[in-house]
Amino acid sequence: MHVKMDNSREEVKHQFFLKLESFLVDQSASTLVEANYLGETAIKEGIGELDIMSIYYEAMAKIHVWYRQNGKGAEFKNSVEFLSECLAPYEMRSQGYQELIKKLDLRNNQLQREVDRRKLTEERLSKSEAYFKNLIENTLDIITVLNNDGSIRYISPSLKRIMGYDPEELMGKYIVNYIHPDNRQPVTIRLHRLYKTEKKMDLSEFRFRHKNGSWRYLESVAHFVSDSDKEEAPYIIVNSRDISERVTVREKLQKRKQQLTTAQEIAQLGSWEWEFRNDLLRWSRELSRIYGIEHENAPSSLKNEPQIIHPDDLKSAKKAMQQALVERGKVDFEHRIVRPDGEERVLHVRGEVICDDEGHPVKMIGTGQDITDLKKVEKKLQAYSELLRNLYAKQDRIREDERIRVAREIHDELGQMLTVLKMELYLLKEKTIEEQESQLDVNFIREVESIIERFDTIINSVQRITTDLRPEVLDTLGLNEAIEWQCRKFEAESDIKISFASIIESVDPVDDERSTAIFRILQETFSNIQEHAEATKVEVHLKKDDQHVVLIVHDNGRGISRDKINAPDSLGIIGMYERSQFLGGDIIFRGNRNEGTTVILKIPL
Repeated sequence: MHVKMDNSREEVKHQFFLKLESFLVDQSASTLVEANYLGETAIKEGIGELDIMSIYYEAMAKIHVWYRQNGKGAEFKNSVEFLSECLAPYEMRSQGYQELIKKLDLRNNQLQREVDRRKLTEERLSKSEAYFKNLIENTLDIITVLNNDGSIRYISPSLKRIMGYDPEELMGKYIVNYIHPDNRQPVTIRLHRLYKTEKKMDLSEFRFRHKNGSWRYLESVAHFVSDSDKEEAPYIIVNSRDISERVTVREKLQKRKQQLTTAQEIAQLGSWEWEFRNDLLRWSRELSRIYGIEHENAPSSLKNEPQIIHPDDLKSAKKAMQQALVERGKVDFEHRIVRPDGEERVLHVRGEVICDDEGHPVKMIGTGQDITDLKKVEKKLQAYSELLRNLYAKQDRIREDERIRVAREIHDELGQMLTVLKMELYLLKEKTIEEQESQLDVNFIREVESIIERFDTIINSVQRITTDLRPEVLDTLGLNEAIEWQCRKFEAESDIKISFASIIESVDPVDDERSTAIFRILQETFSNIQEHAEATKVEVHLKKDDQHVVLIVHDNGRGISRDKINAPDSLGIIGMYERSQFLGGDIIFRGNRNEGTTVILKIPL
């Protein structure tokens, strides 16, 4: 039968102990019924299965101690049956909870998966946070977070490397206090505008004070950030990059560009670039000024170029450009241009073809220089040069005529007079010898003989001077014999071996003017050989064809240098040039070190 008991946890424990002890003694079925009722009571009291089992083991321990102290044995193996009856009501209740447990298990699994996903997300966020933290700390840019009043909430560690400040030094400070006064107002205006528009905005370039007092150029982009839940005040993130070196380079480039523009204006020299692939033409402002058109209206391709090239020069200009393109080389030519107002100018074009790595031409770059004024000056210089050349030739002819006149007067008058005086002295000596009567006559004869010897010396000097002024052989026998005579004379005076060969016949006519020029150039060549060449042998060749008289002189000396040929103080060479050019001829100097010098003179007939 059921046992009445107080509905309390202690009572349940007490009854559990008594009923278990009774069951161990008599193994009564009624006791098991009481155990089942005891389980239902425990459920109502909120005692769980674990608590029932704990009470069971506690009771078993006490009973076991009591039996042992009283010297009685006991069988405890059936005690589990009593426990099973106590837990039977729990099993009945648990069957009603099975479906709920399954649902709870399913939900638990879902929650577990959600927890796993959140853990994974947290790990990723943690890694991402570490990554971005490391990125911010090591970036070359300065990342600044500004409050809405312009004070600095955060600034990245890169500030130290770029501006010299520790980030803590600027925390809470107003950023405008570190901006250059000239840039402060524009930056402030943009920041206020950013707060209103809530967008991204470039702060352009501004100067920021370095810790050492200098100013560094920064280029910044600002982003407005507003917390959606309004728990935090909006703020601005500013990403700044130090562009001081770029600004310095840009200023240098601008300065050089201005210098280049000024230089182009002074030199009247413009630059151009032509890309072949899309026929794109670009040129400088100076080139537009040369062509007399607005730079904005400059042609963008060569298709428009023929409109401003003089029609008579168009064909040659195209040919020069095409040849440079085919040969992958350079172009250098002159052509006339026609300005919109009809004025003609002369342009000197230079260019070069640029190829890619595979050798295919991709573009041509070059310059165009207005040489109209230079051409005018060149014509004036040519006219002046021609005038000087004619004047030089006239003076040379006058000088040569004067030499001829003086030589003839010295030869004809002074020479004859000296000869007559010599003959008279000779006759006086002979007469004195026949009539001598004293020692005084002997002394007189000796003195006369001495005077006659001096007359011989004077006559020889007169003949030498006459020959230097104008070799008589040139006038009497002609060019061929005069050159041969000059070769023999130079060989005797210099001890340099001379070989002369000529295919000009004595009867071949070469006029006096050309003969004189050739002869004088030969004399100047011999003079240079004797003074500078250190030669031991000279070969002279004279020949004539249908159009020219050609004189070739070659020595085996040390060889004349190109610098010496073009030196402004080489007056002898300059005189030789002038003599040949006045007659429409040409003279060439070829020198090889230690191989001698060759002079080739060609005078047209």
